Amino acid sequence: MNNYRYEIKFILNEVSYSDAMQWLYVCTNAINKYPDRYVNTIYLDNSSYDSVRDNLSGVSDRFKRRIRWYDGNSEIKIEKKVRHGRLGKKEASILDLGGDFSSALSALDLRNRINDSLYNKEALFSDYYTPVLGVRYLRKYFEDQAGFRVTFDEKIQFSDLYDNSTSFSLSNELIDYEPKVMEIKFNPSVKDYMNTLISKLNMTTKRHSKYLVGMACLGNVVYF
Repeated sequence: MNNYRYEIKFILNEVSYSDAMQWLYVCTNAINKYPDRYVNTIYLDNSSYDSVRDNLSGVSDRFKRRIRWYDGNSEIKIEKKVRHGRLGKKEASILDLGGDFSSALSALDLRNRINDSLYNKEALFSDYYTPVLGVRYLRKYFEDQAGFRVTFDEKIQFSDLYDNSTSFSLSNELIDYEPKVMEIKFNPSVKDYMNTLISKLNMTTKRHSKYLVGMACLGNVVYF
């Protein structure tokens, strides 16, 4: 189980977000780790939508693939997000989508560039993956000396990449998602310590996948 960690999520409104921030400042020693920054993600899936199906079915051992980059950073990574029960990890490598890569490229251009870049990569294995969903959000990062991390995602927006006519524009044609998402990540070695901290939060955890939520907002799946 090397590199696996617990990943616990909470869905917040304005009131519970305020409560969560108070818990963070009063009950933990976490500090702001990085400047707030926008995260851009393209989720990939195969023709059978196995990632969607496995997640909806609650398959214990599953994975999904995504491409991710940050505003102000030209480095683009392809990630394999692996899930084993309540534990998760990610495997990442650099992806070259061309020096003129832009988020405003059409879905068809994105698909062609991604497939050309991945064609000879081991990351594809024996299956064919294509861009399905674009996601953009603002992330806040906090971390303490024990190594647990808390992130807050807000201003979440989704874009349909399955339609060839759609442009993954970061300024228009995006679907807004109002709730905020708090995620707490920690190594199994500090589980007892984290259970004590989380009990003071007095909130209920919830399964939450931006991939599935985005697909649901687009009317492609039913997800609660």
